[in-house]
Amino acid sequence: MSNARVRRVDDTDKLHEKIDDYQFRGFSVVERSDTQARLQNNDYGTVGMHLLWAFLTIWWTAGLGNLAYLIYAYQTNSKEVMLKVEE
Repeated sequence: MSNARVRRVDDTDKLHEKIDDYQFRGFSVVERSDTQARLQNNDYGTVGMHLLWAFLTIWWTAGLGNLAYLIYAYQTNSKEVMLKVEE
C-alpha cells in the first residue's frame, strides 16, 4: 500500500466533492488539509473466503490459515488515494 494513486482537482470545492465521493464508496480519510487529502479503503477479504479458509485449514492450523488470508487480503486488496488541489 505504499504507492497511493494521486488524483488532482481544480479547487477546494472539487476537493471536498471528491472526498465525499470516496467516502460514499467506503474510503476513510487518513490525513486532510486545505489542499490535499489521503484516503484509504481497507479490504480484509470476503466472508465467504474466510469461511472457506476456515473450513479447509482450521484443523491443521488452528485458525492461523485464516489469519494469513486476512493479512494477504489486506496487503493485496487495500487501496489508497491522494487528492491534491492543482496550484
